[in-house]
Amino acid sequence: MKSFLVVSKEQAVFNSIEKFFYPKCKVDRVTNNTAALGILRRKRYDFIFIDLEILRGTEKSGDYRAALTAFWEMYPSLEIIVMSPQENIREAVKAVKAGASNYLTYP
Repeated sequence: MKSFLVVSKEQAVFNSIEKFFYPKCKVDRVTNNTAALGILRRKRYDFIFIDLEILRGTEKSGDYRAALTAFWEMYPSLEIIVMSPQENIREAVKAVKAGASNYLTYP
């Protein structure tokens, strides 16, 4: 069974992803980057869905590659999907160019 980690402060985002993939996949949620890295030390995930604001918050310089590297150091093959509101689409594309697998816009 595939497992996903959703890193978002928004419960509605988590609910949408969980509803879409349930029951074929296990979906967990944390609300910040520190918690995400902590849970990754204990459990392996196939995908991480992370809010752009949370990812950006880890690297004040806007260096998405450095922010993503923290996850890849634990699991080099980890797929990271960046989630962003429509108005931040350019930043989401920058994260993809830095190495994220893809991006989703919401709502």
